[in-house]
Amino acid sequence: MDFLSTIASVISYHAWDPIRRHSGYLISYKRNINKLVTKFDELDALRKDVQREVDAAILERLEDVKNVVQTWLMKVDRMEKEVKGIKEKASVISNKHFLHIGLHYKLGKEADNNIKTTDALLEDRNKFGRVSHKRPPPRTTDSLLYNEDFVIFDSRKSCVKKILEALKNETVHSIGLCGKAGVGKMMLVKDIAKQAKDQRLFGEAVMVTVSQNIDLKRIQTIMAESLGLHLSEVSEEVRAVKLAERLATTQNKILVILDDLWEALDLSKVGIQLSQMAATCKVVITTRNKDICEIMNCEEIVELETLSDDESWRLFTSRAGDAVKSPTMMELAQNIVKECAGLPLALVVLGTALKGKKLEIWKTVLMQLKRSMDVGLQGMSKQVFQSIKLSFDFLESEEAKSCFLHCCLYTEDYDIPKEELMHLMVGGGILIDDETLNDARGRVDLLLNQLKARGLLLQGSYENRVRIRDVVRDVAIQIGVVADHAFYVRAGQGLKEWPRTVESEMRNCRRLSLMRNDIEDLCPDPMQYPKLEMLILRGNEMLSNISETFFLHIGSLMVLDLSSTGIVSLPKSVSCLTNLRVLNLGFCDCLEDISHINGLKRLEILILDGCRMFIDPPKGVGWTQNLRFVNLNHSMNDYFSEELTRFHRLEQLFMDKFEGSFRELIINLRYLTHLFINEVVDLDDPLSHELGLPSSWPDRLVKFSLSFLKGQPWRHWYDSRRALKLMGSKPLAVWVKRLLKTTIQLALVEFQETELISIDWLSLSSLEYLEVGNWPNLTKLLGDELLMHEQIPLSQLKNMIIKNCPRLTNLIPSSLCQRSMQKLEYLDIDDCPMVLELFPCDQGAHNITELLPGLRTLFLRGLQSLQNVLQPFQCLPNLKNLFINDCGVTYVVSSEMETVVILADPFPALEDLDIRNCQEMNEMISPPTSLQAPCFFQRLRKLQIWSYLILQDLPQLTAFHHPTTPAMERLHLTCYEIEGCPKLQEPLEGLQSLQNVLQPLQCLQRLQIILQSLQSLNLRGIQTPQNVVQPFIHLPNLKNLFINDCGMRYVVSSEMETVAILADPFPALEDLNIRNCQEMSEMISPPTSLQAPCFFQRLRKLQIWSCPRLTHLFSYKQAISMQHLSSLHIYKCAKLEAVVISKEMEEEASSSTHVVDHESYNRPFPNLRELILRDLPQLTVFHHPTAPPMERLQLTSYEIEGCPKLQEPLEGLQSLQDVLQPLQCLQSLQNVLQSLQSLYLIGLQRLQNVLQPFQCLPNLKKLSIHDCGVRYVVSSKMETVAILADPFPALEDLNIRNCQEMNEMIFPPTSLQAPCFFQRLRELRIQYCPRLKHLFTYEQAICMQHLEGLYIRCCDVLEAVVISTENKEEASSSIHVANHESYNSPFPNLRDLILVNLPQLTAFHHPTAPLVEWLHLTSYEIEGCPKLQEPLEERIRSLRMEEEEDKGEEDEGEEEEAGDLEPDWYLEG
Repeated sequence: MDFLSTIASVISYHAWDPIRRHSGYLISYKRNINKLVTKFDELDALRKDVQREVDAAILERLEDVKNVVQTWLMKVDRMEKEVKGIKEKASVISNKHFLHIGLHYKLGKEADNNIKTTDALLEDRNKFGRVSHKRPPPRTTDSLLYNEDFVIFDSRKSCVKKILEALKNETVHSIGLCGKAGVGKMMLVKDIAKQAKDQRLFGEAVMVTVSQNIDLKRIQTIMAESLGLHLSEVSEEVRAVKLAERLATTQNKILVILDDLWEALDLSKVGIQLSQMAATCKVVITTRNKDICEIMNCEEIVELETLSDDESWRLFTSRAGDAVKSPTMMELAQNIVKECAGLPLALVVLGTALKGKKLEIWKTVLMQLKRSMDVGLQGMSKQVFQSIKLSFDFLESEEAKSCFLHCCLYTEDYDIPKEELMHLMVGGGILIDDETLNDARGRVDLLLNQLKARGLLLQGSYENRVRIRDVVRDVAIQIGVVADHAFYVRAGQGLKEWPRTVESEMRNCRRLSLMRNDIEDLCPDPMQYPKLEMLILRGNEMLSNISETFFLHIGSLMVLDLSSTGIVSLPKSVSCLTNLRVLNLGFCDCLEDISHINGLKRLEILILDGCRMFIDPPKGVGWTQNLRFVNLNHSMNDYFSEELTRFHRLEQLFMDKFEGSFRELIINLRYLTHLFINEVVDLDDPLSHELGLPSSWPDRLVKFSLSFLKGQPWRHWYDSRRALKLMGSKPLAVWVKRLLKTTIQLALVEFQETELISIDWLSLSSLEYLEVGNWPNLTKLLGDELLMHEQIPLSQLKNMIIKNCPRLTNLIPSSLCQRSMQKLEYLDIDDCPMVLELFPCDQGAHNITELLPGLRTLFLRGLQSLQNVLQPFQCLPNLKNLFINDCGVTYVVSSEMETVVILADPFPALEDLDIRNCQEMNEMISPPTSLQAPCFFQRLRKLQIWSYLILQDLPQLTAFHHPTTPAMERLHLTCYEIEGCPKLQEPLEGLQSLQNVLQPLQCLQRLQIILQSLQSLNLRGIQTPQNVVQPFIHLPNLKNLFINDCGMRYVVSSEMETVAILADPFPALEDLNIRNCQEMSEMISPPTSLQAPCFFQRLRKLQIWSCPRLTHLFSYKQAISMQHLSSLHIYKCAKLEAVVISKEMEEEASSSTHVVDHESYNRPFPNLRELILRDLPQLTVFHHPTAPPMERLQLTSYEIEGCPKLQEPLEGLQSLQDVLQPLQCLQSLQNVLQSLQSLYLIGLQRLQNVLQPFQCLPNLKKLSIHDCGVRYVVSSKMETVAILADPFPALEDLNIRNCQEMNEMIFPPTSLQAPCFFQRLRELRIQYCPRLKHLFTYEQAICMQHLEGLYIRCCDVLEAVVISTENKEEASSSIHVANHESYNSPFPNLRDLILVNLPQLTAFHHPTAPLVEWLHLTSYEIEGCPKLQEPLEERIRSLRMEEEEDKGEEDEGEEEEAGDLEPDWYLEG
């Protein structure tokens, strides 16, 4: 009976549960709906917060929104529609009516399901954290290869051909191009790079000018930016590794051009390791010295000769004009050409300079060329120098000459901003006749155009920048040294200290540039440069302190540039610079105090862009009297908002946020021509009120960028924009409409009008960018009266974005599109659910109408009422990108209108089509009723997002083409991805159908040519096939293979029935990624014949995740064929026992351990650089004991975590030790792992020692040990044999965490022969080591001269850091302090000290050890050390006081000598 009752209770429970649930839908349907509404309100508030973050990321930080965030927002939008639909249905039914019971039940069930979905969305918000990620820096390949007016002459075509052939040759990795200065090396190599890119030899090109002083960080930064890579690391070595990874793993081959090398450069230090990058990277260098090419082992060296006489004449006349062909001029011109010696730079510069000049000037030039002597510039001919010098002399004005010389103040190959040049020239008193800064800028633009026309300057990477050739810059510096100009330039030369010069040389110096050096300290004494007018210290990032008297005797200084330095405050002597006009403190991240600028009464230009938000402002008003230009960005916004009346002469203002009266700002700043404010916060709503000024005041603003939306800043463009962002709850004031006349960029938010543009808005003739958002009443863009108006609005518009206009029904009638908006390139319509048509046309029109000829990109999102993208006879002739998301369209293209067949493609130029979440779409092209319909999408290149075929989430897909469709033989795919198609039996179904009708040998022959272009293949969710491809399928160009959640058992099948496969199906494969393949047991199916080939011979990168049946990867024979493998990552393979095994000796593995003579084998994985083994619980060895050991793994990165059975991290080395005697071991292991620089050991609880006693990692710089069983870091002995060498001679960073068994850092030596360890260590971090009692002996500590940072936390029994081993026994009974003056000081360079949560620590050093002096300590933290008897602060404070006293005595002596010459504030100080 109990049994029956139990069964009954179970049955009743399971029967009642669904009854209760379904009845609840009916009974509680109202409660469910109310709960759903409440939940969604919470979700909606969260959505608004996320959307604000998204907008800020896009507009302010220019970041890319994460895909997961976009998907989440899209799901919330769908949920909003669901909730709205349920509410509408519930509002129209009667609760009491019996007929509505079925609807009540349905609504209750829908509400309950949606509550669960809403809860899930609320939880999902917490999963993605930040809504965006930083964009990679913009790639500059195209701008780098821009070569204006360059012509390749016949004599140089052989050089071009030779270099291009070398670039095509796989055996050539580096090419050298050498020749004289001015012979045209840079221009030629840029043109060659452009040709190589056009021929698709390379996907990207990188060009860096190296020049005389090699700056590795600068070279790495320029390369990274050109490749779209962000390098934030400080260490050159780490940056090199990151850059090398980018170069080695790229899918597009990269050409690196290193221009103007003056000495040999170690490419590996930059991050270019050509031996490992043969397939991905090539290098071309240019130099004046052929020996450099030979030293750098360039496989191909090309010498660039000068031009022939005929070519020289043609180049010269093209610049000098046809006048040189007249009888009176020809002979003279030919003699000048002869003096130029065939050097293109000299010919171009002189030809341009002499164009239009009188005969007498030509004769003078020829005479000077003949008299010119060799110059003292290395590698520069007298012809080049003299031609540039003469071109400079012929400049018409002193302003032009000064402008040219100011360009040499910058470092080589610098993109010089025109705005900065204007500041230098205005501040230096050059442009004194220009009334306003805007006039001065126009004057500088004119001068720069003249210099570019003369060939002295080049166009920069952007429109507002210029560049100067390195050869021309060298000449400019020589000219600038002359007394009349008095320039002294040492920019970018790697100076560590102030340049040592003869005082007489500098007494006449007027302009001094030390830009971009590594100067840390300036001269402590006042500078004696009485004539100095300009001092540029920009980019000396290590410069943190300037002595208080530094500027004491430089009263003539007019321009001071301290930008991008580490200074914290300005010295008092700044107030002595009474003639200073320009002060640039931009991007001084540490700057806190500028109070001493109060005395700068002639200051005109102040730049604080990029500084801290809170800087102590000056207290007085004297410095504001003559200010004309202020760039505050985030700094001092509050101060300026409050004190704006003091800046009455201001012409140009740039600030982040203004809070106050906008009217007062405009009234007080009457001279403004440039006004850029990211956010204006004015409670008086200035947009709807007149400002009480003459209505013409907006005409004064030449450039402006203003946002009047609180919390929605407008990112301004400094150089060329006129932008407004407005919110209009009320009609706009006249001054705003007047400003709209010249506006280029306009954003209009939350206006109440029903029409966007009416007669009053016809003044928008300059508008190029228009954004409309959140207009609840907007029904149409243009008023009806505009349709017949003669004036065409928006004629200059290039970009238009319309968002969240719920009542908008259409955009612009097609008739108006033909007259207006001809320049529109980008159109984005988002979340306008009532839009029925984009471009409504007249009824009955059957003629093809071409609309918007400039439109290239069209985005359509959230247009649920839109049924067709275009009307049947409309056409967008140049549209290339079409994106349709969450729209109501049923077709992309309609092939007929009623009974009229459409005979033309509406998208003839379309290349990229992306369609998402279109619930109503059932076909791409509406089915025609006639055979006359044309073919569409004939130019289409990309379908969906990427440039490859994607089949994703197609649960009913059984075949790529229907069985009745003929098979597709030659698919020229380059990428191929299948995901979520469980019924698709064969990924390459077309190929499988071929196989069914071909014999095996015929199949091999036929399929050799199939998929020739396929380069990427992605397979996801394919459960049926056992192999990636059938045995005889060949993918000759496949480079990337991604397999995820598939049912295949092997990647490669080595045989088909009894026929062995004799060729690798993936001969070009470089990147293989396998994830979540539950059935995979082996990488390669085991052959029954010895004829099976070796596979994956070109593989560079292999990643394997979560393959629970995989026991090993490769046989030893297979492993030695993988010569290119550089990266191996294995994660979460539960049964993996070894990576490499010996198939030949598999039978002996269980009974004996047999080590094969490794000298008879080639080495497996000889180029492996990166190894990660993580969460492999059964892994016991890297290679099976029966496999020969691997000798020289050249690893640079090595990480092991969660491999508890792996007894030895370097298992290959351990197997060597088993067969070698100790002395032989010492000799053999000296060269093991020569390249390893970083080693991470995590979760190796059975590991007792990091290395065996005689092992050495000579180049290891970083070692991290986490959660391991090690007892010592270093063992100083092996039984009775002392270790005589440091196993980590290059170690700089040591991090130890959570090592429960560690009781000493160094195993205690038994003899005095033990060496000192860690002699190069800079940083040491130790945390959670509960058995550690001390760190080092005093003898060991004094060896650690480089230690700068020591951080110890949570070590429960630590008593001291440093102890004395000689007097251990006396420690408990007496306190002995040795005379520390007789000892070397331990840790002499210690700068940072942290001791936290050390309950047993009684002293930093044991009482028997000599005192430690902390003379260089800059920061320290002591917390949770209750037994520390003498707080270290007292010792540190006493040392500081002694040091200050000594310094004070010196200062007093200096004051006595100074007498009455110093100002009062200095005597008081």
